[in-house]
Amino acid sequence: MKVYLCRKCRALVVSEGFPASAGCPAGGAHLWHRLCKGNLTGGSGLNPYICKKCGVTVYCSSAPSSAGCPAGGGHLWTRL
Repeated sequence: MKVYLCRKCRALVVSEGFPASAGCPAGGAHLWHRLCKGNLTGGSGLNPYICKKCGVTVYCSSAPSSAGCPAGGGHLWTRL
């Protein structure tokens, strides 16, 4: 599974494919960015990462993408 983050509303979604863009609570369409292969709850072979800028926590098999931080610019990931 892949973890996606909407840059506008900060929604996190786990999906095999690209999530639907309609219905962003922040208005208009979601602006999805794929962060990593992983999930939101942990598991075997997954490591927790937190962004120092926006506070999002994800569990990934490798370091998440830095693109699309809702706080502006790129994410600043720290492995927990």
